[in-house]
Amino acid sequence: MPILQAMQFDPATLLTAAAGALLMFALVSIVARMRDRRLIDHLLWSGTFLLAALGFVLLLVAPAESRAIGRVCSNILFLLAYGMGHAAARRMAGRAPQPGVAVAGGVIWAVLSWGIDIDPALRMPIASAIIALYAFGIAAEFRRGADPDEPARRVAMWLCLAHGGFYIGRALFGPHFGLGIRWNENALSLWGAIMAFEAILFAGALAMLVFAMARERAGLAARRLAATDALTGIANRRDFNSVAPAILADEKAAPVVLLLLDVDGFKAVNDRHGHEAGDQLLIGLVAIIAAELDEPDYFWRLGGDEFAILLRASDRASARALAERVRQRVATHGCWGDRSGIRVSVTLGIAVHEPGMTLDKLVRHADLALYRGKAQGRNRTFEHDPHLASRAA
Repeated sequence: MPILQAMQFDPATLLTAAAGALLMFALVSIVARMRDRRLIDHLLWSGTFLLAALGFVLLLVAPAESRAIGRVCSNILFLLAYGMGHAAARRMAGRAPQPGVAVAGGVIWAVLSWGIDIDPALRMPIASAIIALYAFGIAAEFRRGADPDEPARRVAMWLCLAHGGFYIGRALFGPHFGLGIRWNENALSLWGAIMAFEAILFAGALAMLVFAMARERAGLAARRLAATDALTGIANRRDFNSVAPAILADEKAAPVVLLLLDVDGFKAVNDRHGHEAGDQLLIGLVAIIAAELDEPDYFWRLGGDEFAILLRASDRASARALAERVRQRVATHGCWGDRSGIRVSVTLGIAVHEPGMTLDKLVRHADLALYRGKAQGRNRTFEHDPHLASRAA
């Protein structure tokens, strides 16, 4: 093997490079956390990279003996780093970290090294298997709840799966993947380099993806905030104008029915009891209506006391039955927040989407039905009359 014989790799240089790179990633994460204290995930990732960096430092100064305290402690730090990475990934997925899982790898390694004192030949496959399990667990957390607008999370998932696969191969086939070759000193140095480079590339790629995920989440949160009604917490008119056209164009959603809802006498409540009472009324009203909906995500506050509901794959009879349930529940509720005696009713207008109909036209049809209900006494449910379509167009 002339190429292998010509290549020399200094383990100390590689370990130093790995430690320096990981320490840099940790410091960058800490700075990001200091700039925005809401980024708790960055603090966990900082700990992940810092523990890994310390593990490489210990490995650099520890004796070559596998039972040496420094070498055992370096492996414990590596496994704790993976455990903290798993905790950080869970936080990114909106789930609480699992302290037991985070420390399990390090505890297992300490017991195997100092409590049981296993055969040195088994140490490498066991450590590799634990690392692979952590990598697959992190990949699963990246996948969980991933939004289509978060491509970095999907890339990070595949990166962790590849990393875990690498260590599964190492656990099954040995440090040199069982190729049946008599490795000389240069070849062993080459494989050591491959292991070190893989660790550096994985950590570097993961660090960049973590920062990309943080930016994606911040952008996604800003977009969601812009599409959410600040008072009631449901989607607003901007979201309605964005989402509704796609629903109308979806053949699987047909037929689509639009319900427009308006609170009867809402202005009188504000005038008599104050705007705070009016706000509490709207919050309670939204809770009542959402409880009646099979798909509460398709429920919007268009502004003031006007709301919209889209029913997918529905029909007139089902839409009218739902509208009547909502109307009756609101009329019989009778007490809103701490304002006893405040009673309101709602009027609803129903319109069925026809092929080729625009959202504006559908809204006009439902609005015309709502207006007719208001004109005829309120606290009513009215369907759009197709014979009036020319007037509504």
